[in-house]
Amino acid sequence: MSKKNTNIDSWAIFFKAFNRLHNLMQEKLSEAKLPGLEIYDVLWILEQAPGKKLRLNSLAEKVYLSPYNVTRLVQRLEKENLITKSQCDQDKRGYYAKLTTKGEKLRKKIWKTYSLLIEEYYTSKLGQKEHKAIFDGLTKVYLKNHLNVE
Repeated sequence: MSKKNTNIDSWAIFFKAFNRLHNLMQEKLSEAKLPGLEIYDVLWILEQAPGKKLRLNSLAEKVYLSPYNVTRLVQRLEKENLITKSQCDQDKRGYYAKLTTKGEKLRKKIWKTYSLLIEEYYTSKLGQKEHKAIFDGLTKVYLKNHLNVE
């Protein structure tokens, strides 16, 4: 197999594996009557932020959703009292999303199942050297494409 095909094959299997694992995780969370990964992602990002609060545009940059879908999801999470939304003092056009105690409890509840799924379907399938190679390779791809680091 030529190097060019290996490069394309690497992309193809990465994409297939990611989609398969993402769909499998969503399915298993749904079977457990838990919200999906997009909700977990928003709650996790807010929990890690200073004061458990971020501007909506910053949140949109950090999640695996389009800005439009982030806005819709934030509205939904606000209605469920998982986050609160408030206007920025400095910029009246901007808004903050802040994690509530209820949202933090839900994030931890999802994690109990999600962490077991990660172990079952991903981490247990690879050795330490493979995990390191994937981490190093994908970190390089991320930095070069997201942060423009060479």
